Amino acid sequence: MNSYTVPLNPQEKRHATHQGELKWFIVEMTERYADALKQLGVFKEKQLSRMADASLLSDIFYTFLAGIRSASDTSLDKFYTDHEAAFPEAKQFATRLTDAMNLIVGWPEIRESSLMKSYNFYSLLLAVTHAQNPLASLDTDYPRLARLQIDRGFALPNLTALSSALDEPAAFPAFAHYVAACAKATNRIEQRRIRFTWLSKALEPALLP
Repeated sequence: MNSYTVPLNPQEKRHATHQGELKWFIVEMTERYADALKQLGVFKEKQLSRMADASLLSDIFYTFLAGIRSASDTSLDKFYTDHEAAFPEAKQFATRLTDAMNLIVGWPEIRESSLMKSYNFYSLLLAVTHAQNPLASLDTDYPRLARLQIDRGFALPNLTALSSALDEPAAFPAFAHYVAACAKATNRIEQRRIRFTWLSKALEPALLP
């Protein structure tokens, strides 16, 4: 139970039962980025108090290693257990997160938009970090042979178009596949892969059709 006598959620349980390297890395990252996630519109204060940011970042870091999969508390529990003694990827993953967050924070046009819903933000951050520094674990879903210099002149119109499609689906029939992947079962592998692919395409130096 937490201080509000509400049953602990899975992330709060992980935080309480693990004291290893990964747990403290997640703590450091959430302390660094909780305010940014709030300002972007990803989470409200109440969600942050229930460690929603730690859960999201845990899922993102797990994906860095394992690739896109369905959200699974069992997998995240094992992720924490397997990295109790050491988490050698910490420095590399911190750099990835910082670089991606710096770019996204620099796009005020999409703050508090539909792209900032946590399941979309998960996919967007993965797309950005894969463009900035390709990850082998994400090549299966969107192959990249080299780093992409993201051009905001293309990226922002594409991202705002996708966001608008979520708000007014009928006005953007070309994005129906993406919209459908945001409508239900948003944390399943198929929907995650579709969103990641669309958001990766949105970062390319060409306007979406």
